[in-house]
Amino acid sequence: MMIAHHPTIAVHHKPGPRVRVYGPAYLDRVLRVDAPLAADTVIDGSVEGHLDSASDDCSEKCLVLIQPDGSTLSLEAPSGWPGPWGRIRIGTPPGPVRAASDHSVRAVGWIDDLGGMGAGYAQALGGRLTSAIGPPDDPTTRAIAALLAQHDIPHRPWVRSDHRADWTLLVTSGPHGDKLAIGFRGCHAALEATSSLAFGDEPAPDILLVAGLSTAHSAAILGQARPETLRVLAPAIRTMRDSTPALDVLAQQIDFLSCNQAEWNTLCASAARELRARVPLIAVTEGPSGARLLLGPSEFPVPVFPRVLPPRDTNRAGEAFASTLLLRLWQSGWRRGGPLQPRESVQAAAMAAAAAAALVLDIEHFGFPTPDAIDDALRLGQIHAASSRS
Repeated sequence: MMIAHHPTIAVHHKPGPRVRVYGPAYLDRVLRVDAPLAADTVIDGSVEGHLDSASDDCSEKCLVLIQPDGSTLSLEAPSGWPGPWGRIRIGTPPGPVRAASDHSVRAVGWIDDLGGMGAGYAQALGGRLTSAIGPPDDPTTRAIAALLAQHDIPHRPWVRSDHRADWTLLVTSGPHGDKLAIGFRGCHAALEATSSLAFGDEPAPDILLVAGLSTAHSAAILGQARPETLRVLAPAIRTMRDSTPALDVLAQQIDFLSCNQAEWNTLCASAARELRARVPLIAVTEGPSGARLLLGPSEFPVPVFPRVLPPRDTNRAGEAFASTLLLRLWQSGWRRGGPLQPRESVQAAAMAAAAAAALVLDIEHFGFPTPDAIDDALRLGQIHAASSRS
């Protein structure tokens, strides 16, 4: 298995909070393509994937994504592509990928990299990660462990020896802005909310963040937090759709909820109202349209931070935005139960978060911009050519 070895984007944090992150770490097999995946919308989201046997009309050089409505998208694989091949049935993406059955896009490159919201938030926040892994003899488990060590992410695993490690086929169109993560789930889908999720004898975190887990697992983890611990939830779209329990049941346990617009749109009106009424801060990212911050009944937009050149890769933009917003608010004095005031501090934190999201668009592998790079961008007022291509 080939793993990309890139210079790590170092994260030099100022003295800050003790952070514990619960969420997945995946092997991302990143496939970069040369054209948009959709005719009139940007695709940004995650779906479940299931491998079919190779079809008769697919040569060794391509794979075919089959949507629930039967429409297909053919991907011509690049040189050295190790697979998968053939047909992959996917769930409903956040927007229709091109429906023409004879439509295809060409891949221009691929890498194996570290992925998963848990790993991303742990790196961006300087936190300790707890995630599920498969058996030690599973090649994907070994690859994930090597990548976590390469990026200096402290890790306490839940070992599921009866299930393979998770991995993701991540299709991205670079400057066209698409990111379609097709997940092949194993050990995380098999987790059970048991006492093994407890903190043990480690010091209680200042910030507890749960990313991409079911609402049942999220409730079990958030429910063990100390009263003073700031609690953050970054759900996947399947979490938003979960009804066992529904997400709004967790509202009183959440201080900060971060999701994208497609995920927020899956909520029914009553659930959205309940979350807005009880969660002090909700960030809804909107891709190239920026983001919105919901503070109870108040709402204000966060515009996209100016860039000179188009993005290289839109992966990890949401994690960069939410992590920077959270850290800047913490540094300004926000704590559980306290007010998000003054408004100028929230706006300054939001602008820094937008700058972080704009900077990460030029990082084509796992990593995040440094606090100094974010501050430099804020001083300049834009991501200019020199910094964006360095």
